[in-house]
Amino acid sequence: MLPLSVIPPFVADRTGWLLALALGGLALAGNAAATAAGLFIGGPLALALILGLLVRWRWPGAGALPGLPGWGRFTLRAGVAVLGLGVTVQDAARIGWGGVAAVAATLAVTLAVTLLAGRWLKVPPGLTRLIAAGTAVCGASAVLAVAARHQQDEATASHAAVAIAIVTLFGSVGMMLHPALSGWLHLSAVQAGLWAGASLHEVAHAVGAAVQQGPVAADFGTIAKLERVALLVPVVALLGDGKRGTPPLFLLVFVGFMGLASFGLVPPAVQALARPVSLALLTTALAALGVSTALGPLRQAGWRPVALGLIATLVIFLFSFGLIRGFLSV
Repeated sequence: MLPLSVIPPFVADRTGWLLALALGGLALAGNAAATAAGLFIGGPLALALILGLLVRWRWPGAGALPGLPGWGRFTLRAGVAVLGLGVTVQDAARIGWGGVAAVAATLAVTLAVTLLAGRWLKVPPGLTRLIAAGTAVCGASAVLAVAARHQQDEATASHAAVAIAIVTLFGSVGMMLHPALSGWLHLSAVQAGLWAGASLHEVAHAVGAAVQQGPVAADFGTIAKLERVALLVPVVALLGDGKRGTPPLFLLVFVGFMGLASFGLVPPAVQALARPVSLALLTTALAALGVSTALGPLRQAGWRPVALGLIATLVIFLFSFGLIRGFLSV
């Protein structure tokens, strides 16, 4: 590895974010190649985190590269904000008030049970809140959004990495099992889609599982999942650092973008780009997070956070299934 002293100053001052961009691009390309080959490797977010951690393991000094923390924070906030362009109130209403209530109730119960279980398992409170957010709302995006409201130190970075790994693991397993479970349980296409959107962690997990069950399931699964994404702002307010005052700018921008989209003020072409642009930004943020994360705390995390992730996943799967099967005869 070249010492920074022999690299031109313009490049040396930006080596951190250049590295994050390169790893993010590699993760997106690697995931696309795997998908084209019919393989599922956890998605680009998980791959970017793994690549970043590998770089940190092989090159411990990478975490101190110029510009890395700032670039990671910028891409995180921008990625969450841009996601608002693809969420509208009208979309959420298409699943009916019963579907809206089922998704919201599932999110609330999952948060409450996960927070209580984390206290019972003696998982650190900060890590518990991140696992709760990632499971209940939208995976890595929610973990990063809540982490951005915590004190930014080494513990926060390691907690975010652990939480993302856990929600990615259980969300990926759930995505692979979901179509078979829906068939075995004799769910209708609407019920199967709503269940995927209400229970699976990442947007990619929910949409991936729903698409395998037909166009109707894909439509309702996507809408239900986007309703959970729309609830990101109150969840961040609830699980943040507890400070009162003005909400962070990126969440205000998220709400503003969602409002513009809801009133039809965002061109369809821009809405179509919102999700892939958000994914690219968040992938870069996760690469930066991986490089910034010291590996010692990850090794020391132990079995308790994994057990908490399993409990949270079982709660969101079973509770949402009970509501959808019991009260939505569609």
